[in-house]
Amino acid sequence: QVGLDKEETLRRVHAELPELADQADKEAAEEALQLQPERWEPSPEAKAEAERLLEQPNLVRAMIQATHALGVTGEEPLIVLVHLTVVSRQLEKPIYLVVRGSPASGKTFIIRTICLGLVPRGIVVDVTDVSPNALYYYQSDLSHKVIMLGERKRQTDDASIDATKALRELAENGSLSKLLPVKR
Repeated sequence: QVGLDKEETLRRVHAELPELADQADKEAAEEALQLQPERWEPSPEAKAEAERLLEQPNLVRAMIQATHALGVTGEEPLIVLVHLTVVSRQLEKPIYLVVRGSPASGKTFIIRTICLGLVPRGIVVDVTDVSPNALYYYQSDLSHKVIMLGERKRQTDDASIDATKALRELAENGSLSKLLPVKR
């Protein structure tokens, strides 16, 4: 602006920065929501491919072959369990899968390969760790989503067991709620 000295211009810019940053955050959040629709709809081509697959006499074999094509070798029982778990997300009460095994045996690789390589974008919520209250405050709808959690240690003490309570509640009841005290 004409007639303002350098200090006055800087003062005005700094005064407006928080508001501009808030607006940029809001716009970025809105853009992210538009990129990830609440409900995924397959393209006509994907629907045609799905119908073709469903007509195959051995759909399970096709799932295994699709997973093998992405670099997973062997492990057919786990491949089938992961696929069935992912498909169950459409049910009223989906199943959940806890995979246990020796460290570095490929469990995470198989699950991530299927969930991130074969499941449509926007359906998998990829989480490496979750705090005890995170799911209570998660803003997006988790209906018909796959929550893929990273490595979990076996819970043996009360604090560790409580840390996964929200996850167990969500899996068993399909919803979460939490009452919080309000200061007046």
